[in-house]
Amino acid sequence: MIQSNLVNKKACLFSILSLFATMYSYSDLKDISFSNLFLNNTAKTLFGIFFVVICYFYYQHIINKVRKFSVLSIFIGIFAGIVNVLGRNFMLYNSMQFINKNFFVVAFSLLSAIGYGLIYASVFELGWNYFKVQSGKCAKTEDKYSCLNTINFIVFDKHPLFYPFLLICLFWLPYLVSFFPGMLQWDAVVALSGYYGTGIWNNHHPVIGALLMGYIMDLGKFFGNDNYGCAIYVILQFLLLSITLAYQFVFFNKWKINYCIRWLVLFFFSLHPVFPTFVMNEVKDIFYYVAYLWLLFLFIKCFEEYDKVLAFNIVVASMFVCALRKEGIIVCIICSVVLLIFQETIYEKWKSTLNAIILGSIIATFLSYGALVCYNVDKSYITEALSLPIQQTARYIRDYSVDITELEWEVLDSIFKNKAKNLGRYYEPEISDPVKGQIDNQVFKEQKTAYFKVWGNHFFRHPGCYFSAAFNQMYGYFYIGKEAMYKIGDCRTENFVKGEKAYNEQFIIVDDPRTISLRKAMKEYVYSWSELPMLGLLYHPAVYTWILLFGLSCLIHFKQYKYLFLYCMPLVILCICCLSPANAFIRYCYPIIISCFILSAYNLRILS
Repeated sequence: MIQSNLVNKKACLFSILSLFATMYSYSDLKDISFSNLFLNNTAKTLFGIFFVVICYFYYQHIINKVRKFSVLSIFIGIFAGIVNVLGRNFMLYNSMQFINKNFFVVAFSLLSAIGYGLIYASVFELGWNYFKVQSGKCAKTEDKYSCLNTINFIVFDKHPLFYPFLLICLFWLPYLVSFFPGMLQWDAVVALSGYYGTGIWNNHHPVIGALLMGYIMDLGKFFGNDNYGCAIYVILQFLLLSITLAYQFVFFNKWKINYCIRWLVLFFFSLHPVFPTFVMNEVKDIFYYVAYLWLLFLFIKCFEEYDKVLAFNIVVASMFVCALRKEGIIVCIICSVVLLIFQETIYEKWKSTLNAIILGSIIATFLSYGALVCYNVDKSYITEALSLPIQQTARYIRDYSVDITELEWEVLDSIFKNKAKNLGRYYEPEISDPVKGQIDNQVFKEQKTAYFKVWGNHFFRHPGCYFSAAFNQMYGYFYIGKEAMYKIGDCRTENFVKGEKAYNEQFIIVDDPRTISLRKAMKEYVYSWSELPMLGLLYHPAVYTWILLFGLSCLIHFKQYKYLFLYCMPLVILCICCLSPANAFIRYCYPIIISCFILSAYNLRILS
């Protein structure tokens, strides 16, 4: 009886704290009081009562089976609580000033953080239990194929690559028809401008990718016009990405993954607009994402079998990963360092894998350098990689300009094109491009030592300002309430329905006037996804971060440490996203999106 009462008290406490966290997610945090949150609105009051009842039964019948939270889940809960409370504040006001507004707000924020922590910790604990049970089922399905549904057998077992590839293509086909021949994403415009000599050509956009775009556009011009070039590039992207995503089902079939999970993943790849809308843009990234995912496939195969063909494939995949995006070389370096440190702890053939990665990286470096020399391409400026410190400087100037000395103003004035005092008005908390556009890159190259000395002085004076600027740039990759910055690639969409699109008067892409109504409908469909209950969260980059972190936590929880190597690649991407020029930019976290499902499925394979 005493134990029963104790459980009831725990369930009530869990329910109330979860309610605080939920109300925090929907509050504007400006006028917070108990009456405003719960008493002045009948709908909120009824929702609160209903939510508490649901959480109570959730705890009694589900969480209570967990017995107690592990140290790992407690750590995850603390991290989630802090990130969610800060994320809500920064999403609304780009600061955490409302956390310490008054005693009630402080208490409300603290209780909400605890509520968030309990929710996340309980979900992770239940997820680990589910994986343990599900892995046992996976291991037992090998002898039950005669009883499987015919559709499952044909789609996922008999032809595990062909039918998923076919279904993905069929669902993506309306995008190809409506947006044909495709769109030039802004980075592609800049790269092609350099290729054709109408703009500055530097290695900010990797020269190998720019050459690939240029050659294909030349092929289109050979056949008649820019439409053909854009169409060829987009169709290549379409086919390569769809077949690479479909190849995951070959692994799922080999690992005997539950059919419900396979269908969910297939529907996600097929129906969610995040993939086909981006494929319709001529962009440097798709080929890189394909190479990235194939390299991950090969790393997974290294744990099961290793031969010379596999080593050769790793060389090729590493070469493309390094050549097509600058972050690729960082990914390969980190993977190499991890292999070098842990060696046989990961797997016996670590030397062959390490040599293959290094060889591929060296080949990519020589190819890129050779292309830079042959085509007289300039090197990119270091400021492209300094979004975070530049944003911190701009925020400091906006908030603490009175604390800056005359000598510091001289350094800052020499670096920025206009007076540094005006930099605050260019500062946008979640994207660094407006501020970076004010930098005189040549002067910065000469004055970078002096700048970083000033930057360091400002940090020690007001570290809170630097933290706020940094968190504003990255919270969208951890706070689930933050929606992605763009939904259709990252190009402007107002010209979808005008019949003709000219980019800087260099390339003319003519849309088919017969598909105007279809383009309008597809555009409305894409944007309607973000309004759908629950499914709209699939446009929030943080969802995929937490899926990735859940998979990582599974390996730690079940002490399968050697397989943590597979998470090096997406974790490096996550770190790069945090240092990137934009917050919650879904294009930057595409590698995380496309890899978190195959990694989670492999966790089931490991546990079984």
